[in-house]
Amino acid sequence: MEPWYDDHFDLPTEKQRLGKTLTMVARLEGDTLLSRGLQLVGWGFYEKFDEGLSLIKTWLESEGGPAVTQSEV
Repeated sequence: MEPWYDDHFDLPTEKQRLGKTLTMVARLEGDTLLSRGLQLVGWGFYEKFDEGLSLIKTWLESEGGPAVTQSEV
């Protein structure tokens, strides 16, 4: 029998499961500053850093631009 990987219940740590859950829930909230922050934290906990970077790139290229501009930092 071949192993089944669902990339959730087979995740090795609670932190990774929390991260995946945060990204999934945050997407349901629409495109708000809060949901963006939760998604980034989620991708970090989930250890899917490329996904987080891709999301930031998408936001920067979107019509609305970045959530925080460089001058505000």
